[in-house]
Amino acid sequence: MTTLVNVTVGSLVEDVASIDWAKSDGLKTIRLLSMTPPTSHAFMEEQYKNVKLTIPAGSLAAYQEDGVWKSFLNMEEKESTGIGNVETADGKDISVEDGTIVVENAEGNISVYNMAGQLVKSVNANGGRMKMSLPRHGIYIVKAGSLAVKVVL
Repeated sequence: MTTLVNVTVGSLVEDVASIDWAKSDGLKTIRLLSMTPPTSHAFMEEQYKNVKLTIPAGSLAAYQEDGVWKSFLNMEEKESTGIGNVETADGKDISVEDGTIVVENAEGNISVYNMAGQLVKSVNANGGRMKMSLPRHGIYIVKAGSLAVKVVL
């Protein structure tokens, strides 16, 4: 099984069908930032019962009409301010804003890997705020020092 626990899907993502949700037995929350439900394969029955689905305010009707997403019992509308930040004790911060990866307070090499483990981007950070655009939407691992975060663009 996988270690997906909390997943955030960016507002520009239209399709998450490549994710095998059935292998994510520890899944607890899915935060969807798009007003339009992304295309997806079905989830396991336990996931429909136990996973908390957070969707943008004003999108409830669209998700309740969607063939896959409507089955979630714990669905909540919430104002979206973008993906939640992941911050470490040393102040490193990795987030997603408007379809770009944002890294703050990190120095040295920042690496971005696709889900096949291939390096897709590598840059040097100077400790400030840095935005990185990638040519394709998808799921990536962003590594800054000892911090590694999974992001969805």
